[in-house]
Amino acid sequence: MGWFMNNNVIVLHKPTHDGVKEDYEPRIAALFLNVVKAGEKEVSLELGEELEGYLVFTLVRNMRRSDLFSLTIGVELIQATTIYTGKKKEDALNKIGDTSLVLAGFFPERARSLHVSSNYFCDVGETAFSSLAESLEHRKCFALAKLYQRVAEKFPALTDVLKAARKDDSCLEAL
Repeated sequence: MGWFMNNNVIVLHKPTHDGVKEDYEPRIAALFLNVVKAGEKEVSLELGEELEGYLVFTLVRNMRRSDLFSLTIGVELIQATTIYTGKKKEDALNKIGDTSLVLAGFFPERARSLHVSSNYFCDVGETAFSSLAESLEHRKCFALAKLYQRVAEKFPALTDVLKAARKDDSCLEAL
C-alpha cells in the first residue's frame, strides 16, 4: 500500500497480485479504515497494518459491486481450482476470496438464505486465498503469496472485525 500526489490530491494505491496498481480517493479509504478500526476495537483485536490495509482496499473495491449477491462462489471456486490457469485463475481466486470476506463479514445472514452452513463463506474464502497463495508461490511471487496466506489464516478474525463494525452503525453512517 502506498500513496502519490495526483493533481494536488493524495491518491492511495494498492499493488495487486499482477503488478497493476489500483488507485483510490483517500477520503473513501479513510472512511473504511475507520470502519475497520471500530471493528477491531469492538472485538479487542489489532490486525496490524498489512491486514488492515488489505481489508480496507477489499471494502473499497467491493463497495459498488452490483453482482455481490448473484455470484455462485462455490461453483466459481471449483472452476478456478480445476479449470482455470495462470492470471485467470489468480484473478478468479482473488475475487472469490474478497467476495467471501465481504459476505461473511457484512452479510452473514446471506448463508442462511442460501441454506448453507454459517461457515460457508469463511470456508470458501480461506480456500480461495490459500489456493491463490499457492499459485503465487509457484510463480515465485513470495511476498504476495505470504500476504494471501496470512489473509487465509486470519480470515475468521477479519470477518469478526467486519461483523463487529457492522453492529456499530456509527462507523458506517458516513458511507
